[in-house]
Amino acid sequence: MFFTRIKNKLEYERDKMIWRCNLRAVEKCKAWQNAASIDETLDELLKGKCSMSRYGDGELKVMIGLSNGFQKEDAALAERLRQILSSKEDGMLICIPNISGDTDLRTPEGVKFWHGFLRWYGKRWAKLLAKDGNYYNAHVTRLYIDYRTCGKCGGWFARLKQVWQDKDILIVEGEKTRLGTGNDLFAGCRSIRRVICPAKSAFSQYDEILNTVKDVWNGELVLIALGQTATVLAYDLHKAGIRALDIGHVDIEYEWFLNGATEKTAIAGKYVNEVDSQIEGDGDAEYEKQIVRRIIQKADKKENK
Repeated sequence: MFFTRIKNKLEYERDKMIWRCNLRAVEKCKAWQNAASIDETLDELLKGKCSMSRYGDGELKVMIGLSNGFQKEDAALAERLRQILSSKEDGMLICIPNISGDTDLRTPEGVKFWHGFLRWYGKRWAKLLAKDGNYYNAHVTRLYIDYRTCGKCGGWFARLKQVWQDKDILIVEGEKTRLGTGNDLFAGCRSIRRVICPAKSAFSQYDEILNTVKDVWNGELVLIALGQTATVLAYDLHKAGIRALDIGHVDIEYEWFLNGATEKTAIAGKYVNEVDSQIEGDGDAEYEKQIVRRIIQKADKKENK
């Protein structure tokens, strides 16, 4: 018992040193501290020309060789994510989860999550950022659950919806994601078409996904919700002259906002990876009509529809 207590104390002191080192690295990282606010990022999106790739805790874990709920460990994906994070492509917004300027707006749970994340990974995250990088805010699509007490969420969502107002959109999403079904997130769009992709580890079929989107694209604004693959896909589509936005969990955040949720909860008919749940909902004939291509998971792939 005595030696166990000594061992635990030494491990705790070691961890405290790691935490201090990681937090100090983030505090000194100008690229992190100078990243744009949510409102500044919305301003850029509303100008109507830029594309967007976003980085969060999931992307960082992939870049340092870990897996997560969306994506298994993948060295090729990690390399692409590192490359894009330090890139300086005209018209391409690279977004990071900067919280240094909005801690006072966040819920205690939101502050606790990111503080804990940075305690363990802050130094590695800071090293990956370009020292002279001009970064925007990845939380531009994470507008509710960590901010529900600040009173800005409704205004943020209204501004974000203006980005695709009166536009034709092509949604690239994972199976069972069902962006915008059952709510008015895309009610202002002229038309909606969809490419359905594997829900998990989509990067293993990346070339097929990229080529499919290029093949079916008909001048639309492309909106992508496909885990870490979305970060790369938005960048490559932009390079090909196609405006593309990695919008991640925006639909789930909007559902939580509409429901007044106080914690992350399951949503009927949609897969919510953060609670590892899907509640079956009613079939949606309009959603099925919008699907123009379906890319089958490799394990049970027979043919594309």
